Order: sequence, then structure tokens, then C-alpha cells
Amino acid sequence: MREARIILPKLDNNGSDLSFAHAALARDLCQTWGGATASDTRGMWVGYDGTLYDEPGTAYDVAMEATEENAAKLKAIAERYGALCQQEAMYVRYACGTVEIVDTRRAAAASAA
Repeated sequence: MREARIILPKLDNNGSDLSFAHAALARDLCQTWGGATASDTRGMWVGYDGTLYDEPGTAYDVAMEATEENAAKLKAIAERYGALCQQEAMYVRYACGTVEIVDTRRAAAASAA
């Protein structure tokens, strides 16, 4: 088995608490792969306008086999929770070691249609 990771901010872009989403995400990960470990994070990036963003989050580490099926499941979860929490993107590290910044705006637009 290998370790995969998904990171979800603690607050949405308006500063509202995302505890409801964290509880649901933890449940989804545990139901899909049997367990997860949550750790506090602090993520930073530069936005399109040059603004430095710095926000607290939670990283969820999950043990899984490095298969295409598991990668697709993890990406779908990232897209779903990113859209739910109105995030533009979500950090995902797949079990194979590859990292992706998943564009969740596309998932949000698809669910709105």
C-alpha cells in the first residue's frame, strides 16, 4: 500500500467554518478506504492577482493501493468537496506519488448544470 493525501481548507473564501464538510469528507474516506489520518496544515500560494494567500487546512492521509481506480476515486472526492466548499482548486497527492492541483471550478459548473 501507499499513502495518498487530500487537503481541505478549514474556512471557505468568506471565512465561514467548513466543519460540516470535514466531517463528511472523513466519513467518505473511511468508508472508501477503511480509514484516514487528519493533520493540521497551513497552505500558501500566490493568486492570479499577485496576492499571497495563507490559510489553515486539514490534510487527510489515506492508505491505498496505487491503482488508476483509486486515483479516479480520490480525484472525484477532491472535485466534489472542492465544489461543495466553493474552492477553486484542491491539493491531491495520489498513492503513486504524483501531485495534482485539481481544478474544482469545472466540477462545480457541471453540478450546477
